[in-house]
Amino acid sequence: MRKIYDQAIWDLRGVVWEVEMYQKDLEAFQPQFILLHDLSRHISHSKEILDVALDTVDSITHQYSLLDEHHPAPETRLRWQSRDIEQQLYFAMKSLRSTKLRCISLSERLQNEINLAFNIVAQRDNEVSIQMAKHSLTDNTMMKTVAIVSLVYLPGTFVSGIFGMNFFDFDGLSDKAGMSVSRHFWVYWIITIGLTLATIMIWLLWFNGKDIKRVLGKRKRRGQTNEG
Repeated sequence: MRKIYDQAIWDLRGVVWEVEMYQKDLEAFQPQFILLHDLSRHISHSKEILDVALDTVDSITHQYSLLDEHHPAPETRLRWQSRDIEQQLYFAMKSLRSTKLRCISLSERLQNEINLAFNIVAQRDNEVSIQMAKHSLTDNTMMKTVAIVSLVYLPGTFVSGIFGMNFFDFDGLSDKAGMSVSRHFWVYWIITIGLTLATIMIWLLWFNGKDIKRVLGKRKRRGQTNEG
């Protein structure tokens, strides 16, 4: 049975060693968390079995010592046989303890590989975040450029739009010489100012809707409290 325990730990050691070699190649590394979890579970079970075996051997040793001390006929027992049994029990205890120490060391090595896998994944996520931040910075620069160009051409667009309307007459067909302005030109300003204010109000309500609801809710609760 002792050999079976020892062989099981050596087999697990071989798998952990393969994991260590695999995770050294960072470029081709793909985290195998399910495999690492299964290995950790098997090692924990092996440690539990070794603890039970050690406790069993310790109990046998203790009971044998009691039997040896209270032997009904001490003169009939063979001393060399007693020493041989004691040595075998001692050797079994030492062997199981050594196997348990290897199991503990194996568990620590595996935990180190699990931490390494998590760190590699976190590092890759950070690299992706950095790349996304760089792309966002580039996009922001492009949007800023578009905004600046729009601001440069906005006055010209506004002026051309104003003078392109039918409110102005540049053909000299009216009674007055030169440019004439329609008497309904005020309609343009009324509609434009109204639409501009409505657009600003809609944007403010949409952007600050949550804050407005929170303030109104506080006022409503405060009013209910005062009434109560």
